[in-house]
Amino acid sequence: MPNPRDPVAGDGPVFCCLRCGDSTPLPRCRHCHHEFESVDGIYQLTLDADSNLDRRRGATYIGYERVGAYFHGRDWAESACDAGTMALGAKMSELTAAGTLLDVGCGGGRYAVPAALHGCTVIGGDISNGMLRLLLRKAATNRVAPGRIVACRLNALSLPLPEASVDGATLNNVLHLVSEPERVISEVYRVLRPGGKLLTQVDVPTGDDRRNAGRNAEYDCREVEFHNRYWELLTERGIPLAPRNRSFNRHSTRLAAFEAVFGPGVRVDVPFSDRQVQSMTDAFLYRMGGKGFSAQQTVPDDIHEATFARVVEEFRIKYGRDFGDLTCEIVTLGLALHVFEK
Repeated sequence: MPNPRDPVAGDGPVFCCLRCGDSTPLPRCRHCHHEFESVDGIYQLTLDADSNLDRRRGATYIGYERVGAYFHGRDWAESACDAGTMALGAKMSELTAAGTLLDVGCGGGRYAVPAALHGCTVIGGDISNGMLRLLLRKAATNRVAPGRIVACRLNALSLPLPEASVDGATLNNVLHLVSEPERVISEVYRVLRPGGKLLTQVDVPTGDDRRNAGRNAEYDCREVEFHNRYWELLTERGIPLAPRNRSFNRHSTRLAAFEAVFGPGVRVDVPFSDRQVQSMTDAFLYRMGGKGFSAQQTVPDDIHEATFARVVEEFRIKYGRDFGDLTCEIVTLGLALHVFEK
């Protein structure tokens, strides 16, 4: 006889009630009738701060509440999903049988929106309400069906989901932002159903990467020069980079950590063809000017604004007032996922 407190098939995603701890769909606990708080369509499933950079308060992590739209570049939320993410979304849906997909650290919906468009029910989880609002705007722009994305403010270090409650999970661009990435991976493993899959994007495109580097050499050099000059000036003022788990910037380190929990994974290639052109003003300068990089999160706003403005003026003198019009062309001939099964 089934336990009446077990998740019920067909109810949609289930979560741990913040009051009684039992498994329940949203928005009201079926056991204690607790109403989950919702702000701007985002369920508030943690009271934790947006960021914690103080090790005395436990594991540290960097949230992107201050970053918001600057992370993805100009007009992200108002644009259609690109060919690459749509191909990845289709593959994620295929690998999870269009089931419930947990996107940990979903940000503005780079993976969540395409997966939802291809039939998954997506739990978009992030510590930042600002990023989750961006997710919902992106979903609306791309006409995601109501109920396909459940936006949740949560902490990846302690996921508010029952054991064995999701069919798949994706974990991208997150682990370098926390001091205990292995704990996040273990949490993902806990909430996956037996046979559930963790999907993570392989960093290096499967085609045309060398040609991109050649065609964008001038753009890349200026970007590095600007970045280095900005941090040179901040270092002179004693401003540190925000603490990050640098080793988890390397794909090989992340793979080893996944394998330690899941065992060996498999690589799945996702073929497609895509070409994008973006200016330095709309991409790199927009993001850096808005403190859109994780390393910038400890820089006081007034010091950042003065430093950024100084470097911009230096570049105008050196390269001309239209230096930001320089464009970068990215041609991608496929990506890949690493798939780990519970």
